[in-house]
Amino acid sequence: MQKNFLPLLALLLWFGTATSQNEGNPHSFAIRKIFNDYYTPQMGRMAPLKELKGGVEMAYYRQLGGIFSLGLPIKMGLTKLPEQLNNQSFLSVDITLLLQPLRTNSSNWQPYFFGGAGATNHKMAINDARIQLPAGAGLDVRLSSRVALSVQSEYRFCINDNTNAFQHAVGFRFSLGSEKSFGQKKKITEKDIKDTDGDGVFDNDDLCPHQPGPRIYRGCPDSDGDGIPDQEDKCPDLAGIGLANGCPDNDGDGISDLIDECPGIVGTANGCPDSDGDGVADKDDNCPDLAGIGPDGCGQIPDGVYPDFFVSKGYEAVLSEKEIETLDVALENISFEIGKSNLNRSALPYLDQVLQVMKNNPEYRLEVVGHADNIGTSARNQLLSEERARACYTYLVLKGADPTRIFFKGKGEQQPIANNQSEEGRRFNRRVEFHVY
Repeated sequence: MQKNFLPLLALLLWFGTATSQNEGNPHSFAIRKIFNDYYTPQMGRMAPLKELKGGVEMAYYRQLGGIFSLGLPIKMGLTKLPEQLNNQSFLSVDITLLLQPLRTNSSNWQPYFFGGAGATNHKMAINDARIQLPAGAGLDVRLSSRVALSVQSEYRFCINDNTNAFQHAVGFRFSLGSEKSFGQKKKITEKDIKDTDGDGVFDNDDLCPHQPGPRIYRGCPDSDGDGIPDQEDKCPDLAGIGLANGCPDNDGDGISDLIDECPGIVGTANGCPDSDGDGVADKDDNCPDLAGIGPDGCGQIPDGVYPDFFVSKGYEAVLSEKEIETLDVALENISFEIGKSNLNRSALPYLDQVLQVMKNNPEYRLEVVGHADNIGTSARNQLLSEERARACYTYLVLKGADPTRIFFKGKGEQQPIANNQSEEGRRFNRRVEFHVY
């Protein structure tokens, strides 16, 4: 068997080189010379060399992602139990799970640990199969981009009887194309070092590869120097603030001067003061010190009901099924990235549909309510929710909505609709809701 092993090893070394062009393949295999030691576990002392019997192992490996791989080793050769005089042939088949803690880095030394289950036959008879549980550790030392020296030891616990064994092996492992098998660094390509706009930020990291910009903004320009890159700035040629999406806000109320009906006075109702908090600006409110409903702010409010709770108390508008569905679809499809309030381009068609609902119902008002997940502080999430609602408000107004019929507010992280323990749940919670009444 030893004579047959060397030509086979040479063939596999050639094959490992021949397959090196197959990039991105998660498969690999190994061939190892093994040494069986049933003596040490049975006798309780180190086995003499004459008690170690040889064999060969061929194993297939499949990366599962991250630092885990699945192994399927097949082993055959000779073994000798301590109480027996003659050697016996054996065949074993295992399935193992490997953990390679350093596989994702560039180290040439890749330790691994494994465990699993398998069956071993010592007499080549169907009724002689023994169930064994192998567990061990090994080390791959990279010799080239596709070949590694592989050394491992394992202990095989036998369920059927006391034929436990040590098994040591040395050989080679071959990657069939995936350099990550041995933790090799990614090759640098022309794309990695290309810098089309010459701003010092390589194209693969540059969000604006055809417009020069500083590294702090991932290569995007900031024409007005307000600290908000142009692609997120609603007013790229006018210095502004983040709360107003990069537009000027002289009174600092977070509402852009472009849509602020009272640009020199802090206010919450379309940028104007609202002393009674009923959503109607004081300048349009005939009862500015008494909360009321209706466009003049003087309509009588039922006992125990306040403007912020119109929707929850049942004062919703009567809409068609199609219009209700439009608002529901907008809720499901307008979401935000973590820590951001700017609208994604994909959200705009749904806001256009909300605008059409308002145009079809000129007698109603729209409440835009922003929400956040639980990442960060409560204060920050409250601010984020307000900014998200304001972003929708701003878009609707700029598209022609009557600003006197729309108001917005934020609820922070107070009203999640999904579990914040998962990323999917947090994504649903970064939302805006639309209530028409």
